[in-house]
Amino acid sequence: MLSAKQLAVALKSISTQEYSRNVFRAVELGALLMPKHMQPLYDLGPRATGQRYTPVGGPRALYAAEHPATAYFEGTGMFTAVAALAHQNAPATVTFNLSVHLQSLLDVTDPSVQSRLGTTEVELTRCWKWQMAMGQVVPTHV
Repeated sequence: MLSAKQLAVALKSISTQEYSRNVFRAVELGALLMPKHMQPLYDLGPRATGQRYTPVGGPRALYAAEHPATAYFEGTGMFTAVAALAHQNAPATVTFNLSVHLQSLLDVTDPSVQSRLGTTEVELTRCWKWQMAMGQVVPTHV
């Protein structure tokens, strides 16, 4: 991954695209019932705890997925390696279907965009929690 300054320059030169479709968000039922008012679009969690693309103290972020199963596994922290157990051990989870329209989306799955950002699919998807816990720079937080 490029440095923050290099990324700022590179991002200005990469074209974005519009994006319209339905996406999914999974939220534990307990989290919905805790506040006085349901907040299915609560966007301060990643900022408070850190997530794959959001450092602690970073910007507000709302994570969603293009497939309901991905939203479920990301939302519950249970991935394909434990999918058989997920249905037995996961807390009650509500999956929301959201209709989104983004005017400017950067597609980091595009190899040419990755190249311009000085990153790879491996760097964008590898385990980040250990790096964060060890106080190391997490490339996707840059």
